[in-house]
Amino acid sequence: MAVTIKSSGAAAGRLRVGAVILILASHFVLLGLLFTPFRFQMGTGNVVRGLDIPAIHQAGERARRGDAIYWPVRKTREEGPPPYRYLPPSAYTVSVLLSLLPVGAAKVTWLVLVELMVLANAALLMRHCRSLMALGVGLAMWLLLPPVFVDLWFGQFSVAAASAVFWACLIWGLHRRDPVTVSTGGRRLALACWLMAGVLKSMPALLALAFCKHRVARAAIPGVLGLLAVSTMVYFALRPEDVSLFMLINADAHEAWLSPWNGGLWGALAWQTYELPPEQRRAIAGTLLAVVAGVASVATVRAREDRVVWLIGVWICAFFLVFKEVWDHQYAFLYPVVTLLAMQQWDERPREETGPAYWETVSVMLAILLTVWVCWPNPFITLDGEYYTDLIPGLIWRPLPIVLLFVLCVISSLRRFGSEFADGAERTTVAIA
Repeated sequence: MAVTIKSSGAAAGRLRVGAVILILASHFVLLGLLFTPFRFQMGTGNVVRGLDIPAIHQAGERARRGDAIYWPVRKTREEGPPPYRYLPPSAYTVSVLLSLLPVGAAKVTWLVLVELMVLANAALLMRHCRSLMALGVGLAMWLLLPPVFVDLWFGQFSVAAASAVFWACLIWGLHRRDPVTVSTGGRRLALACWLMAGVLKSMPALLALAFCKHRVARAAIPGVLGLLAVSTMVYFALRPEDVSLFMLINADAHEAWLSPWNGGLWGALAWQTYELPPEQRRAIAGTLLAVVAGVASVATVRAREDRVVWLIGVWICAFFLVFKEVWDHQYAFLYPVVTLLAMQQWDERPREETGPAYWETVSVMLAILLTVWVCWPNPFITLDGEYYTDLIPGLIWRPLPIVLLFVLCVISSLRRFGSEFADGAERTTVAIA
């Protein structure tokens, strides 16, 4: 009997190693194809490599000179890079560091750094995942889905910010069903990771609405939001003329609404209503915002601590539904959610449920499938990277799975389980350094 168990364990180990090697090899093959015309089918579109780095680089140069970091939209590429769209903390940290290099070197440096972060996520998964299923799902998310390659091609911050969110969630123990005890050093490290994500992208700050339901994560909210808010307000207090320019770049609902790259529900509605007067279009946008925010808020109020990962998914999907411009690389923010759900589902002990025993497994599987759908490039695309924008299916390719995933996350965040986190129940704690 002992020999059989050992043999079975050895076979499982070889299968695990083989799966890791296969997924890593596939990742590097896709990474190589990114520098060929095949990149069009990966969702990069017909754009130059490192499209966003020049704007980031110029913002850093302006910050070092003490000039304003925002500038108006330019009509042509010859007039200069597109406008800088991020919050001031990003300009005075990452942009300043990248601006110390020539633009070409900055593009290569950022690409290498993001790729190292992706590989670090793979290493963390190999360390923390106990089951082959959870490991396979996590590695496939971070290494094979198109948004990571779009991010690398554009020189974007989405994968780096999503990675930092993932690291914070691992430290807080969100990959476990049972609550964990996190050391003081671990709490500080998680706060730094979340702060890093908030510096790179503003969307991770929205996750405070989900983290407030978790007894460990909520302690980091004042520090992260406080630092981001104070640094942002200080800049705009010193340069009040930049407030309207920042809002115009990021919140104006006219030109960006009519971009075929817009994958959000807001953009899809705009395609169908572009002939309406601006007032009516704003009314439609306001209604959409109110409905999505209202549903997400109800889920937040009613969700329990053991449903925080689903709640993170609620707010990420809410962002995708109401933000005016959603690019392929931004869907990388779904990676941490699906990875954590897979780790909870297949790494942890079976859950004693008060409802149907299969619901949680079905929910996680649906979340995986919908995420793959969301992350897959629009199939209504020509060989030269241009969209058939007149096809209705092409316009709803992204909004439909996002709506379905949002509904799934809301329903799952409201599910209640009798044995998990019950009032007065004994808790198993695991110390995380």
